[in-house]
Amino acid sequence: RCKSLAFVASQDGMLSLSAGNDNAWGIMSLQKHTSSGFNLAPRGDENDGNATSTFSLKGGVRLFEGLSLDGVVRRTLKTGDRDDEDLSLAPGIPVPQFDSRSHFTSGIWLYGVNAKLALLDGAWVHEVHAEKNETRNTDLLASPFFAPFELFEDYTAATEKLRYTST
Repeated sequence: RCKSLAFVASQDGMLSLSAGNDNAWGIMSLQKHTSSGFNLAPRGDENDGNATSTFSLKGGVRLFEGLSLDGVVRRTLKTGDRDDEDLSLAPGIPVPQFDSRSHFTSGIWLYGVNAKLALLDGAWVHEVHAEKNETRNTDLLASPFFAPFELFEDYTAATEKLRYTST
């Protein structure tokens, strides 16, 4: 079966603001991408759209000669529609996709801070770095093979790092 080509509309945008001098600096940015998507399923004509947005804030300050403090906060969110597999076929048969209401989200938070102390005119440097990453992924399986039930997955993970170096 030959499918006709479809027009995929996508939009991208970014806003960024930064400023700084020798004693303080920072940048804030917003990014967004959306797409109307396309259809992979041989059955149905639904486009599976998606969107990604990111907010980022980074900055630092020199508290006094030799001591600086930097930080970052970033949030990324991805959402999208997806197709499901035809589970009615016998095992071993290639599984075709079909249109469904299934969709997913993925959200990430990243926090970090870094303190740097340079002593003896920079000959001895101490750094303390801490960061945390939190991820949450969700997925809704809205396949008619499981009707009237819908399956929902929710995965959350977090990592924390703390590091000290002396050079």
